[in-house]
Amino acid sequence: GGESDLLAASSAPAHPDAYAVFHRKIGANIYSVVHRDSHGHAHRFDIPVTSQTFPQAVRLVALEGGAGMALWDEGRTQRVLARQWAGDGRLGAVQVVLSQVDTVRSGDFDAPQWRVRSDGRGTVVVASTGASPDRAASVFAALRDPVGGFGPQQELTPPATRGIDDRPVSVSPIAADGSVAVSWGPDSGNGLGGRAIRAGRAARFGPAVAQPFAGEPGLTAQNQSILADDGTPITISPALARLCPCTRPQVFRWGDGTRVLVFQILGTEFATEAGDWYVARAGAGAIFDAAVDATQNASSLPVRRARPGEIGFARFDTNTDQGLFRQHSRLIVVPFGPRVPRSRRPARLSFGTFARAAAGHLLVPVFCDRFCRVRSGTLSRVTDFRGRLHPGRLEPFSVVYMRVALPARRGSTRVRLSVTDDAGHRTVAGATFVRRRAGQWCLGRASAC
Repeated sequence: GGESDLLAASSAPAHPDAYAVFHRKIGANIYSVVHRDSHGHAHRFDIPVTSQTFPQAVRLVALEGGAGMALWDEGRTQRVLARQWAGDGRLGAVQVVLSQVDTVRSGDFDAPQWRVRSDGRGTVVVASTGASPDRAASVFAALRDPVGGFGPQQELTPPATRGIDDRPVSVSPIAADGSVAVSWGPDSGNGLGGRAIRAGRAARFGPAVAQPFAGEPGLTAQNQSILADDGTPITISPALARLCPCTRPQVFRWGDGTRVLVFQILGTEFATEAGDWYVARAGAGAIFDAAVDATQNASSLPVRRARPGEIGFARFDTNTDQGLFRQHSRLIVVPFGPRVPRSRRPARLSFGTFARAAAGHLLVPVFCDRFCRVRSGTLSRVTDFRGRLHPGRLEPFSVVYMRVALPARRGSTRVRLSVTDDAGHRTVAGATFVRRRAGQWCLGRASAC
């Protein structure tokens, strides 16, 4: 029951997928981690929360031997915590990674202050600034190497460092020999900061040195080569760069050498919001080119699927409701790739709980559980939730609206609709909507409203 959102997703070669979930229901907010074992069975554990605190972020990393780990912050106790699981699904105990640190960075809006970097093979680095107000200028880090736990946290800045309230922190990609750097800047931006380096598999970072600090570059029309979060080099073609700025780039690999770049663009209507996810393959010279629009559902998160070149876009089936009431949320993964089989059964066509009257028409919400195309006739039109015309091709559980003539002086109306899925199956369904109050109609009997 209730509604859910996907906070994070993780998948890597030889690692089952894992998801961090925020579940909202009356009287409680639940943060959970769902992870599969090597046999495909799902396991779940909940992150402890109270009315005074909740995690600003939950982050997932792959470890050695098919294991995984979730990390989260606890603002009330000023700690970063972690819990790992083995490849067979067995859970370990909760570990304290950092304590007495800032977990939230406040600016125009709150964001997690702590940073995580992993190499997918068991090395994990976590860094943050010290607890406010006295130690906010200090930088702390903790290290984990394969087949071990986190060592004691280390203070990287000189103990006498003071006077900075909002220091940015970054962790470099981890080199093959385990070398990694933690960098920090001045107050709220770029400029003279510092850096400490862990050389190889040393137990501790070396002494801090003064170093100019700059935020990590993203993919833009001017900056076409970067390192992904896991250190993978990414170079895109000038043609692909015209889609950028591109956010959250990630490279997925398969054993046959297939490499796929997945990234998200900024929204076209609101430039600060996340937009569509795109998929591109590596061409000549390992340069990614010819990106394809894979999904318009911005809340989706990409995961690696077993078939080479196939990406799954994970989300909850209620993420596109636009205010529709649905009693259950289900985690779904929509496959995208060159050889995804077509639907073996017809799409199920459903109607939303409420319709609304606008400009002499009734906007009736409809959605399919498969890719489908809604056919509109002369008496109706397919629109988005604002009433603007829509092409009618729907991703699974994405909602569009049928704009039908509002019946005059009647308390109910019958709506009938036909859709065709990607395999050519045709589905016809109908529903009755009953006037509830001015401007709103509801699905089914008047007593159900």
